[in-house]
Amino acid sequence: MSVLGFEDLKQALLSIIKPQLAENKEKTDQIIESSVSSLQGIMKFSDELLQLLVDDLRLSFNTTVSIPSVLKNKGHKSWIEDVRHVVNWKQWNRYKYYLRTEKKWSESVIDSLDTCSDEILDLLANPKIKDLPFDRRGLVMGYVQSGKTANFTAVINKAFDVGYKVIIVLAGLHNNLRSQTQVRLDEEVIGYTMKTKQNNDHIVGVGLLQGYQFADVISLTNSDNDGDFTIKKATVMFKPPILLVVKKNKTVLTNLLNYLQKKSTFAVWKEGVDHKVVPDLPLLIIDDEADQATVNTSDIYDEDDEDKINPEYDPSTINGLIRDIFHTFEQRAYVGYTATPFANMLIDQDSQTKEHGYDLFPRDFIYGLPKPNSYAGPAEYFSLYDDADNQQGSLVRKVVQDPNFIPENHKKSYEPGILPKDLIESIYAFLIATAIRRLRGQKNKHSSMLVHVTRFTDVQNKVYHRIKDYVISIKDAIRYGAKNTDQDKAMCLLYNNDFLLTSHSRDDSGEMFTWEQVREEIAQVLIKLKVKEINGKSSDILDYEEHKDGHYVLAIGGDKLSRGLTLDGLTVSYYLRTSKVYDTLMQMGRWFGYRDGYFDLCRIYTTEELANWFYHIAIATEELRGQLEEMSEYGASPEDYVLEISAHPDLQVTSPDKMRAARTIGVSYSASLIQTTVFDNSKKFFAKNFETTEIFIERLGATAASPSRNSNSYYYWENVKADHVLYFLEHYQTPSSLTRVDTGSIRDYIIKCNQSDELLNWTVVLINTGEESNKKIANLPLKTGVKRKGEKYKTGDQTLSIRILTSEGHEYLDYTEETRKIAVAIKEEGKEEKVRKHKANLQAKARELRDPKNGLLLIYPIADNNEEGEDVMSDAKKRLELTDRETVIGFAISFPKSKQSYNQRNKIVNKSVHSGD
Repeated sequence: MSVLGFEDLKQALLSIIKPQLAENKEKTDQIIESSVSSLQGIMKFSDELLQLLVDDLRLSFNTTVSIPSVLKNKGHKSWIEDVRHVVNWKQWNRYKYYLRTEKKWSESVIDSLDTCSDEILDLLANPKIKDLPFDRRGLVMGYVQSGKTANFTAVINKAFDVGYKVIIVLAGLHNNLRSQTQVRLDEEVIGYTMKTKQNNDHIVGVGLLQGYQFADVISLTNSDNDGDFTIKKATVMFKPPILLVVKKNKTVLTNLLNYLQKKSTFAVWKEGVDHKVVPDLPLLIIDDEADQATVNTSDIYDEDDEDKINPEYDPSTINGLIRDIFHTFEQRAYVGYTATPFANMLIDQDSQTKEHGYDLFPRDFIYGLPKPNSYAGPAEYFSLYDDADNQQGSLVRKVVQDPNFIPENHKKSYEPGILPKDLIESIYAFLIATAIRRLRGQKNKHSSMLVHVTRFTDVQNKVYHRIKDYVISIKDAIRYGAKNTDQDKAMCLLYNNDFLLTSHSRDDSGEMFTWEQVREEIAQVLIKLKVKEINGKSSDILDYEEHKDGHYVLAIGGDKLSRGLTLDGLTVSYYLRTSKVYDTLMQMGRWFGYRDGYFDLCRIYTTEELANWFYHIAIATEELRGQLEEMSEYGASPEDYVLEISAHPDLQVTSPDKMRAARTIGVSYSASLIQTTVFDNSKKFFAKNFETTEIFIERLGATAASPSRNSNSYYYWENVKADHVLYFLEHYQTPSSLTRVDTGSIRDYIIKCNQSDELLNWTVVLINTGEESNKKIANLPLKTGVKRKGEKYKTGDQTLSIRILTSEGHEYLDYTEETRKIAVAIKEEGKEEKVRKHKANLQAKARELRDPKNGLLLIYPIADNNEEGEDVMSDAKKRLELTDRETVIGFAISFPKSKQSYNQRNKIVNKSVHSGD
């Protein structure tokens, strides 16, 4: 049977069994397997197909989705339920049917999309109430590459259903992104597309569904490169309901504004307004990537008072035009969508001018989209929620930037050197990963690799030719059946020493195969593989839709790939491009997204510095989402709560001209866990910290240690005074590059807490585990220590990194048995249900059970005989010739929730938000 025939049969069988399972309340793995086996008995298909069906159905029915977080204006009245029974949801029902039958979305994800789009629509205004002006502004916070477009497509379909007449989608700065968005909305909202160059309309997407061939909505824009809005076309065809997909471009937005206010037959003069306005045509603006170009970058404050708005300020061009178009309509709603909302959170909420009206601060609502468990984002790639006893094999590979290939600072005329070993290895990783995906039944799925090393298109072109030539050399070797070549040996070694080890160490691992099987599939991958240059000077395009049997792309690019554009099936990324701005850096990380069935095969090749920066931003973003969830539970609104964004000494939250309403404050370590995961690569460093720990234990009194509590061999000291902990933090050394585990800031925080009778008493636990040994510390027998995986050392590394220090449950070693059970129950909350709460918020709540007077200090000797995975400490011992008195010591502190607010870790807040502080 052909590959396509096999896929057709699979889809036909799914269409039979899915409706049957949908009727069952229980859809356990056992029930799914039993149902498929019963069907196999009737239809007589292969065991291979049976397994693929089971995997597909598990994903479809057992995908869990986290709970959305919502901050909303307290005065808003819900209206959607009042009109639900009188609305003909034809646009939405068509889109829902399309997602289920054509895109094969899981039922739980479709249900979540339905619920979220309902809630967002409800946060807008009812457009059916005649002659009632309204003005609603909100922000939807998603995840990078997580399905924001699907969400606003659902909102658009439903908005047309309930009576919005004009919907404008602001789709990026460039033609390629605007065109990509137009194609998507043609397929999923309108149902047909008009290609002016071919001079014909044709039915697409939802319009092809049997029984759904209606086309109530028209569009004045199309997916041609020059298909943006024009006054000429609008004059002839502006007939609501209408959808416009436009760039955030001065000329385009000026033309749209001029048409609406000067040419449109819908605009009228109103008393007290110096321009025509449009009544009775409810407007919805969907602003995709709302933190880009939309946010005002002009100074808004009075020269003599930096906190006072200058009422005559002149907003930046795009910001002013969007506000002008928005205020042309009497019934208007604006919703910004972004995964990096830092700039939007920092808009001054009081900023306004007479000419342009209020700025676009999301004063009415902020909506945090839920995250399906199949999504792989920063938290998943950088293992934010792993514990040391259940670490997933790392997917990040550390690269030492080769100055002979691409130096960090170079000009557009730079001539790159030969391809470095790390880049060649990343290409091998892509071939191997794609081959394994094929063996796992994903032959018809797209697979992509990203190479992003420079912003200059001329340099990208030179890199493109070098990579293309190298791929051709691999193809030639494979074509002529060459085995045991240097390339073949290198790929075999990478497969055995990386892919097999990493996948076997992960809970999400799929099936693995012999090297001979993988090698055969690599030959098939190379036949289909296209090397493409994706930038403004290249004619190459990411034409995934033209390859229904799977498109394999190795894409070399820069800014064009850094925001909005989707690399379908992105599996391997080689990334050197630096940026010191949170939102820019996070958007450049296009490797986030849905990686069903192959996440364990994904790889990020980047520098240690960039990996650390991404880790910090991931934490800052997760903290922001945790705050959003907590505020949502308390019923807070965007106008009265300070959203805190963790600062970094070497990075900026967003560009400075978007931070005019920002101020830096200090907040506490309240209800947080800090732990050492980075160490100076120095014999002296390890010796100093071992000595500090030994003196600290001697000060506590070694004989006071209790090795028998909780039936483990750990050493406990209870009721330790804060002075002893402060001594330890004063003398323990951490690398200067660390920002979260800064012992000086931690000491200052504890001292301030002490002044309010907090953190006075401590429990200190020395985690003594591993094999028996001859080691001692302060005359206490030590075992070999905890085994911790880390990033392998490369020549020139200034630091050594482990991925995580603490183990599951260690934070509760000072809890009573009863309190520990409560803490575990809090952390497990929602795991067995279809919705899950945000982990950062649950972890903080578990720490709130600790008395504010009591802190917990955990001390970890780290083993140097780790034989599992990346053996970073064993390597360090051999390389640095470490003795027992230079055993690596790490520490962690679990802080209770403080009743005070102390200014230590720097955070950025919006100074215009009225928090009462």
